[in-house]
Amino acid sequence: MSSCKKVFASLNPNQYKALTTSPSNVLQILAGPGTGKTRVITARVAYLLCEKKIPPQNIIVTTFTKKAANEMKDRLAKLIDTVSVPVDLKKLVIGTFHSICVRILRIFGKLIDLNVKFSIADDTDSKQLIKRVLETKFNRGKPSGANDIKVKTTDIQEYKYFISACKSKAQFPNEVPPNVTDHAFEDHLEVYHKYQQSLINNNLIDFDDCLLLTYKLLKEHPKCLRNIEHVLVDEFQDTNLVQLELMYLFALNSNHKVTVVGDPDQSIYGFRHAEANNFYRMEDHYKKLGLNVVKVQLDQNYRSTSNILRFAETLMRTKQTAARPEKDLKSNTQENTPVYFDQYPTNKDEAMHIANDIKNLTKNKYKYSDIAVIIRSSFLSRALEQEMIHFSIPYIIMHGKSFWERKEIKVMVDFLRSVASNSDWLGFSRTLEFCTPGMGAMSLERIENEFEAQRKDGHKGNVYHILKEIVKGRRKGFSSKVKEGIERYMKTIHGARKFLKNESLTNEQKLDHMFDYIVEQQNLVDLVSQKKTSSSQSPDEIKQDVKENLDELKNQLLSFDPPDTEVSNPVSDEEEGTALLTSVETHSVNKGELNPVELLTAFLDSIYLYEESHYNRSKTVEEEQGRVVVTTIHGSKGLEWPIVFVPGLCDGILPSKYVLQEENPSKRKSAMDEECRCLYVAVTRAKERLHLSCFAENDGFGFGGNEIKPVSQLLKGKPLKMAKRRKHEEQLNKSSRRTGFFQFNKLDRSKYRSRNAKEAMHYDSMFSHIPKAAPIGFKTAEGYAEGFSKR
Repeated sequence: MSSCKKVFASLNPNQYKALTTSPSNVLQILAGPGTGKTRVITARVAYLLCEKKIPPQNIIVTTFTKKAANEMKDRLAKLIDTVSVPVDLKKLVIGTFHSICVRILRIFGKLIDLNVKFSIADDTDSKQLIKRVLETKFNRGKPSGANDIKVKTTDIQEYKYFISACKSKAQFPNEVPPNVTDHAFEDHLEVYHKYQQSLINNNLIDFDDCLLLTYKLLKEHPKCLRNIEHVLVDEFQDTNLVQLELMYLFALNSNHKVTVVGDPDQSIYGFRHAEANNFYRMEDHYKKLGLNVVKVQLDQNYRSTSNILRFAETLMRTKQTAARPEKDLKSNTQENTPVYFDQYPTNKDEAMHIANDIKNLTKNKYKYSDIAVIIRSSFLSRALEQEMIHFSIPYIIMHGKSFWERKEIKVMVDFLRSVASNSDWLGFSRTLEFCTPGMGAMSLERIENEFEAQRKDGHKGNVYHILKEIVKGRRKGFSSKVKEGIERYMKTIHGARKFLKNESLTNEQKLDHMFDYIVEQQNLVDLVSQKKTSSSQSPDEIKQDVKENLDELKNQLLSFDPPDTEVSNPVSDEEEGTALLTSVETHSVNKGELNPVELLTAFLDSIYLYEESHYNRSKTVEEEQGRVVVTTIHGSKGLEWPIVFVPGLCDGILPSKYVLQEENPSKRKSAMDEECRCLYVAVTRAKERLHLSCFAENDGFGFGGNEIKPVSQLLKGKPLKMAKRRKHEEQLNKSSRRTGFFQFNKLDRSKYRSRNAKEAMHYDSMFSHIPKAAPIGFKTAEGYAEGFSKR
C-alpha cells in the first residue's frame, strides 16, 4: 500500500479495515453518526483507484445528492494529489442514482425502444398529466349539460403517491400485483396505465422512470455495463427497492464487487419509499449467491459527547421495535454537559425560553452560528421567529421554499423549455396560460386536441406550428384577443431562437441574450411581481427579489457545465445482438462540443435530476454571517453544530398525529420506528450541548388545535430519565425578558386557555407590539428566509 500509506495513516483501526477490505468481498460499512463516513468512503474510492489500479471509468459511485457527489470529488482530488498516481477523476462515474441512470439511458435507451432524446418531467409536469387523466376519468359518462367534476389536489397527490410507490418497487403498470383488500386498487392502476402512456406521448420520463427504465434496460441487456469493476453506494439506508436492484445490476459483471456505506438508524425517508431493511436484504441476497459479506462497524465518534451518545443509543434500544445492531459509539471529546429536557405550558413559552437560552449562551464562548434549532415540521418555526426577532437574534431558515419552486423560476424554466423544443406541450401550455390575455381552459384544450391528433398520426407533434396556424387565422374558435396574445408570445419564442442561431456570438453570449430577451419581451419581472403578495415585503422588495432570482437562474444557466457522458466505440455481441458499452476508447462529450440548444436541454435535465437546491451554503459562509440555523430534521441530516435545540417533542408532533392515528398495526409500527429514527438523527447533530423540550398546548400558531399534548412517547421511560430538567425561573434572564412575564407565569392557566379571560387579554395587550407576520427582510435569492429585528 505504498502509494497511499501517508494518505490513510490517520485512519482509526476500523476505518482502516473498511478501507483495505479486499474489493472481491461484498462490504457493508455501518457508519454511525459522526464516525467519519464521508472520509472513509472517499478513502475507499482512492484506494481502489491508486492501490488496486481500477480505471476510474470502471467504478460507479452513487451519492444521495449532487452536493455530496461534488464534495466527494473535491476530497478525492486532494487525496489523489498527495500520491504520485495519475488518475483522471473526470472519468469516474459518480452522481446520484438518477443522474447516473439518465446517462445510461441516453446511451442505451434505444435497446428498450426508448427515444433517447427524452425530456425529464418535473413534479409540476407529473401532477398536470395526472390531473388530465383524472379529469377524463371522473367525467366519463357524465350526463349532457352536467357540470364537470373538479379534480382535487388531494386526489392528484393520492394517485401520484401510488404510482411512485409502484415504481420504487420496480413495478411497471402490468406488473403491479393485485391488492384485493384495497377497493381503490383498480382505479389507481387504471390511472397509472394512462399516466404512463401520457408520458410516452409527450416523450417524457418522470423522476421514478429514470430508475425504473434503467432497471428494465439492465435486466434485458446486462452487458451494457460489463466494464464496471466496483460499485460503491453512499447513504445506503436511504435506498428504495428499485435502487437496491440497480446496485445488483450495476455490479453484476464485476462478480458482485460492492461497497455500501450507511446507518440503518438514520433511515428517515420512508415517505420517499426508502427501505431501512435494505441492509438485511442485501446480506441475504449475496449470501444466497455464496458470497462473503464483510461488515465493518465504525464506532469512534468524532462529534458528540458521551452523554449525547448514550442518550441517542438508549432512545434506539428502548423505542425502536425493528431489528438493529446495537451500537457502542465511543466519544472522542472530554466535554460532558448533561442532556437537558424542559416542559412548557405553550409553544410561545417554549420559543421564548429557547431564544433566552441562545442569548445567554452567546454571552460566553459560543457564536450564533454554533447553534441550531431542529424542528419536526416547518409550522413550528413561526413562534421561534417571533422570539428571535424580539431578542435581536439573527437567524436563517434552511430548506424553506425551494428556489426552483418560486413562481418566476417555474415560468422562466417553462419558457426555456418552449424555446428548446417544438413538442413540449406542457412548457408551451403553462407559458401561454400565464402570459396570454384571454387564454383560458377552452382555448388550451383546442390546441391540445390538435396536438394529440398530430401524434396519433405517428408524428412527433409540433405545438409551434399549431400556434403559427392560429395566428394566420387558419384555426377557428379563437378570439382576436387570444390570437393577438399568441402572436406576441410567438414573437418572443422566435426571437429567442434567433439568438441561439446567431453565429457571430459565442454559446454563452447566445444563451445570455436569449434569456434577457424573454425576460424583457414578456416583462416577466413586473408580470410575476403583480401576482405575488407578501405580508413582510413591499411591492418594490418583491420586484427586487423576482429580478434577483431570475438573475441567479441566468447565472446558473451560463455557468452550467454538463456532466461528462462516456460514449464508447461499441462492439457487436452475438448473444445480445446489440451494441454494448466497453471501456475502450471512451470519449467525453464536453461543454464546448454541444450547440446552444443541446446545452439548454442538458441544463433543463439537470434541474429535475437533483432534489436539493444548489443554494446550500457552506459552513464557512454561515460562520461569517453569524446566524442561528432553524431547520427541519430532514434538512439537518449530515450537518452538525456545537449546540442543538429540539423543541416540540410532544405526541402529535413527534410522533406525528398521522402516525398515532394509523389503524393498521403493521403500518403504525413501521411509522413509529421511522419517527424514532427522525429523533435519533436530530439529537445526534449536537456536538456539545443538547436541549430537548415540549409544550402542553399551541397558542396562536394553529396546528392540531388547543388540545393538551402529552410528552412524546419516544421520550418516556429510560430516555427521559437520562435527561436533566431545569427550573424555568432560574434559566430565565430577567433583564432581557418582556415586562410582565412573571405576572403571566402566576396566571391561572385554565383562565388563560379561554381567550376571553381578562388576564389573557391583559397579557396579549402587553405584547401587541410584537409582529405576528413573517419576519421582515425575507430574502429569496439565496434560498433562505432571513430574519432580523429592526430595533
